Amino acid sequence: MRTSTILTKFFKERTGLLELILVAVVIGFSVELLASAFINILKLPDFWNLVLGGLILFVSSFYFVYRIFTLKSSTYKISGFVTYSKEKKIIIPVPEYKFGEDMFRCFFSAVKENGAIKKQWDSEPPDNCFSTLKDGTTKYTNPKSHQLIVQLIEYFLLKSLSTHLSGHFDNEMFSKENLTTFERQNIPQILFENIFLELFSKPMEQRPAFVDDIVKDKKKNKQEKIIATFKDGFMFEHFELILPKGSQIRREKKNKIIIETPRINLTFIIDFGGYNTTLPYDFEKYFIGIDDKNEIIYYQFDIHCLVNFKLKTFVTNSGWDYFTWIDSFIDELDKKVSKKRFLDNINWRTAETMIRVFKNLSNESKKDRIEDAEVLDDKN
Repeated sequence: MRTSTILTKFFKERTGLLELILVAVVIGFSVELLASAFINILKLPDFWNLVLGGLILFVSSFYFVYRIFTLKSSTYKISGFVTYSKEKKIIIPVPEYKFGEDMFRCFFSAVKENGAIKKQWDSEPPDNCFSTLKDGTTKYTNPKSHQLIVQLIEYFLLKSLSTHLSGHFDNEMFSKENLTTFERQNIPQILFENIFLELFSKPMEQRPAFVDDIVKDKKKNKQEKIIATFKDGFMFEHFELILPKGSQIRREKKNKIIIETPRINLTFIIDFGGYNTTLPYDFEKYFIGIDDKNEIIYYQFDIHCLVNFKLKTFVTNSGWDYFTWIDSFIDELDKKVSKKRFLDNINWRTAETMIRVFKNLSNESKKDRIEDAEVLDDKN
């Protein structure tokens, strides 16, 4: 099982680095004593002493800076897949694949409420993304449907992060004074470039599907805050990100979101280029329940999680409880999205073995019936 240990690795490496500095000081003092004696023996001119000392200082300083920068950043890649039906022209869910199930639910709800999304999807479907040029080469056209898929992946990521952070900071050990909350009105740059985030987090009183319920609740003087609800295919999900005080969140590109905290910068990059991926043979038939494998297209996507530690974190030991969510969130995201981890979780290798065994038993039984029939025919 693959588990993110970015912070654990950082703390371990940082401790080793600080120990290295202390050892270097001691060794340096010892070397200085030895060098003084060695120089007196060789009687080298001051110029060569300066050159030799400068060279040693440069090499050691370069190595130290190199170690700092290699430790300063870590990258974690999660590879998932989107399942598309060429016949139905829609995304379809894969049982027990958390990302796939949520993506289908979000897509279905968005299309039902906003007909413009469906029109964009149908006008430029996912399987029409490469055009052939005059010289025979192919060109990726980045259709509207692919842009919508990227936004769906981003919405899933942000909602997963929102839920994870709310759970992490729902603890008495965390002071509200050291936390800041971002809601939809605090992130307009991200909100209005993600049609699903803007739609699903819009206040219920502004959504025709929920207005009647809001009116009824007001008449009954209900004051409960609704976090999420799903009614007749329409979905509402309150959005908020609880982060350490002093944090900022911004979009740098269409597929890139950066979360800056006082100690760590966390960057998410969604890489979706319309390329196919593969799943095990007969997976569609025996797990999804679709006999025609040519009906299904699996599209690959990658989520790159980049973690950059600020320089002051190398000398800071307290307050790390406010940042340990990074490891647990990346591991949770990997569990929900990773294709490899999904196949491991459903024990597909075992299932595949059982399918093969039952096929062979069925064939053997069929062969025996044929042989018995031939024997009876000979007797007659």
